Amino acid sequence: MVDFSKLSRPKSKSAPTDPIEIFKKTPNTGGAPNDLWKGQADALAAWDRARTDNDNLIILNTGAGKSVVGLMVAQSLINEGVENVLFACSTIDLVEQTAREAEKRGLSYTTRTSGSSSNDGFETGKSFCIYGLFSRAARSSASLSIAILYP
Repeated sequence: MVDFSKLSRPKSKSAPTDPIEIFKKTPNTGGAPNDLWKGQADALAAWDRARTDNDNLIILNTGAGKSVVGLMVAQSLINEGVENVLFACSTIDLVEQTAREAEKRGLSYTTRTSGSSSNDGFETGKSFCIYGLFSRAARSSASLSIAILYP
């Protein structure tokens, strides 16, 4: 269970909130691509234009780089000062894949599976949480992918 009493508002930062700018500024520490694919860039630009809308949906085909797009959106929200940003994944494999991609990009993150967190970054408002939402339906569905949840 997440201890919400430890959550705090991040200090004011000058970190970028444009997800494409975040991608350009993140280090590539593990062989990740240096450039966004056109579909990723288009999706991030559209999300950024609509970021103040109540609901946003990004749809990309299998293999189109949803993890990278989701990570840039999550980091953008953290840089903006939004708390409680969850990157929800349907399988443990997807949690681990997303964490590896975040690691390659030098992003600060917390993972949470099986009731335990990898660090206190999420609870202290310093990072987003890559969270496993596992159900029998999710484990058997290849079409369920990721979701970024925030207040």
